[in-house]
Parts: sequence; C-alpha cells; structure tokens
Amino acid sequence: MMSDLTPNSIFRGIGLSLLGIMLVAAPLSAQQQQQMPPPQQQELPDSVQEMMAEFQQKQAELQEIQNQAVQASEDLQAMQMAIQDQIEEAMRAIEPEMDDIIEQLQAMEAEAQAAQQAEDMERLQALMTEAQALDGRLQQAQAQALERDDIQESIEEYQDVLMAEMIQIDPEAEQLLEEVEALADRIEEAIG
Repeated sequence: MMSDLTPNSIFRGIGLSLLGIMLVAAPLSAQQQQQMPPPQQQELPDSVQEMMAEFQQKQAELQEIQNQAVQASEDLQAMQMAIQDQIEEAMRAIEPEMDDIIEQLQAMEAEAQAAQQAEDMERLQALMTEAQALDGRLQQAQAQALERDDIQESIEEYQDVLMAEMIQIDPEAEQLLEEVEALADRIEEAIG
C-alpha cells in the first residue's frame, strides 16, 4: 500500500481533507461515493465494470448539474462558505493545534519534494509517514466536527436547497441522483 503513495498524492489528499471542503462543495457526490477502493479492473466481471462505467458517467452528469447550480446561486455559495467556517471552527475546538498542523504539512510538502528530487527515499518515506500521522489528526477532527448536530443540520439544509436548484436546472436531477445511489449500492454489493 505504501508503494502506491507518492509525496504529491499524500499532500494532495491532506489538502483535500483539511477543512471538509469536499463534503461541503459536493455533498450529494459525497453521499453516493461509498469510499469503495477501486479493485483491479482485470479482477472484476464485465457486469461490474459496466456498472462502474455507468456510475461514473451518471455521477459526472450529476456533478455538472450541481456545479451549474452552485455557480448560479449566490445563496448556495454563501451557505457553502458558512458551513466551511462552521466546520473549521469545530475542528479548531477539537484539534487546537490545527493551524500549526497545516503549517507543518505545508512545510513538509516542500521538504518532501526536495527529498524526492535528491532521491533521498529514506527522508521521503519519513516525511510521508509523519504527514500521514498529522493528516490522521485532522481527519479525526473533521469526522468529529461533521458528527455535530448543528453541522449536520446545516449540511442537510444546504443539500435540500442544492437539490431544489439542481431540479430547476434539470428536472431529472433527482432521478439521476437516485440512479447513482442505486448503482453505488449494486457495485458495493457485487465487490463487497
């Protein structure tokens, strides 16, 4: 597993998980993504590969409608920012060293790139291990923040407004979401 990790993927993943932005920016997508590890395509039966291709195609359609809805609505954008602030505040209460951790990770990213260029694999591995530990702290704080009732309520309200906006753009959006969720369940069942 460690061999699949690169400094850029570690630090890119850390950047994505830092503030819960992905959940807020794409809450509907987050619902359908079951965090399924992508198995080797060669190992999957054709029927599962077809379901995965259909899932990705429908999810891309849904994401495009979602992007259009957010871009067209100042209310949705303001709600995103408010939820993002709410999550950050909760994370700081849970992990008081959050800002220091983020600074450390940013410094480590530059250090990891230098180690990679110098082909210092031992240093690179040490940095990646340390980054994963720090990222784990942030992810734990984020997970705890997202369990808070006030944050869940804000996200649910946002999702309701988002879906209404998406339906205005494409009346089939809700049906498309249901199809994506059903496909995710079928894929999980087939590979689980």
